[in-house]
Amino acid sequence: MGKYDKHVTVSNFSDAVQNEIDLYCKQITQSVPDAVDQAAKKCLESIKVHVAMAGINDKDYSKSWKKICELKSAFYTAYRVYSEKRYRIAHLLEHGHAKVTKDGKVIGKTKAFPHLIYAEKDSVQFLENLLKKKIQEG
Repeated sequence: MGKYDKHVTVSNFSDAVQNEIDLYCKQITQSVPDAVDQAAKKCLESIKVHVAMAGINDKDYSKSWKKICELKSAFYTAYRVYSEKRYRIAHLLEHGHAKVTKDGKVIGKTKAFPHLIYAEKDSVQFLENLLKKKIQEG
């Protein structure tokens, strides 16, 4: 018997449909944690690419990014992508910061090197596409 060769009568049609829906939901639910893990990996790769594209010539900064799984349950999977040792500079590079003289006068702002926002957008889009593909495959 093939995947769809089940004999269903009118009296058990409702149960058969419910069983198929339950099986489909279970398959989708089981694929989500793996998809989130792949998206976190994609985010790390994307950060490294965008760091280079932004012109940040700091190899230690690029290598400092990591991902950890903060929570994995039946209904929720969360990863954190972060720079363990260089986290202070991430915000300053992303948004720029004030230039100040030794006597405290603000003389302008440094150039921003946006790289994290692009990595986030790339990984969110990657996750959406991956989940759509898994849902369609069922």
